[in-house]
Amino acid sequence: PLTTIQTISGQNKRFASLGRESGKAIRSLIKKHQLTDETNQPIIHIHKIELDFNGESIILTYNLPDNKNELTKIDAIVRACDESLLARDGYRRLAAVEAFLIREYLIANRRVEITNLINKDLRIGTFNINKSDNDLLNHLESDDGIIVDEAEIGNGAYRSIYTILQTLIPLWKESSPAIINSGDTLKLKLGGDGRNVGRKQSHVMMTICLLNEGEEVLKPEHQYCICLYVGREKYDDLAKIGKLFQHQLLDLQNNGIYDKDGNHWPVELFFSGDWKFMYIIMGLNAPNS
Repeated sequence: PLTTIQTISGQNKRFASLGRESGKAIRSLIKKHQLTDETNQPIIHIHKIELDFNGESIILTYNLPDNKNELTKIDAIVRACDESLLARDGYRRLAAVEAFLIREYLIANRRVEITNLINKDLRIGTFNINKSDNDLLNHLESDDGIIVDEAEIGNGAYRSIYTILQTLIPLWKESSPAIINSGDTLKLKLGGDGRNVGRKQSHVMMTICLLNEGEEVLKPEHQYCICLYVGREKYDDLAKIGKLFQHQLLDLQNNGIYDKDGNHWPVELFFSGDWKFMYIIMGLNAPNS
C-alpha cells in the first residue's frame, strides 16, 4: 500500500508509474473513440492529471507533442518574475501553494537559457573603476567571457554600443510604424546620472537612446544602459569610462554603422544630463559643489 511507503522519493516513483500506465490507457481510449484527424492522429492530448493524496495535490504532467505554447508560457512567467522582482525562493513558495503553476526549476533553467542567448549577442564585461586606464582598455578589447579579478569581481559593468545597435536596429526598422527608414540618420543621445543606493553607496549609470523615437525616449524602457559602476560622479572616474567608449563613438560619428542586412546608417551623437553631470563632464565645478 502507498501509505506504507515512508520516503517521498518512493511515493513519487509509485505516482510516476501510475502516470505512465494511465497515459497509455487514455491515449488508447482517445483512438478508440476516434478523437483523431483524417490521418488517424490524435487531436486530443493529455496535459495534466491532478490527484489528491492526504490533502495535498499531486500533479501528473505529460509532455505534449508540441511544447511551443508551454515554452511561451514559461517565458512569460520569467518576464513577470523579473519585472515584479519576484525572487526564486518567492516563486518556489508560490508554486508549492498552487500546484498548477509551472515548477520553479523549469523557470530557473529557462532563465539560464535566456541569459546565455542574450550573452551571445550582448556580452556583458566587468571592470574595476579603481584600476588604471590601461587595464580598462584591456578589458574592452578582450574577447574572453566576463572578466573576474582575483581579489574581487569588480565594481562596474559595460556593454558594447555596437552590439546594442546591431540588436536594436532590426527592431526599429520592423516596428509599426517604422521608427527608422533607409537613409535616416541615427540620432543617438548619450546620458548619465548618479544615484544613492542605500546610505553608504552610490551608483552611476551611462545610457544611450534613439532620439528618432521622439517622446518615447522619455520612458525608462527606451533608455539602454551601456555602463554601470559603483561610485560617485567624479571627473576622473567619468574620464576613465569615456576611454572605454571613445573609439566606438569616434567610429560611429565618422563612419556610421552597418546593420546585419548590410544597410549603412549614418550616426549623429548628442549628449545630455543634469547640470551637475554636465559640469563634471566638462571638468568644471558644479554650482552645488
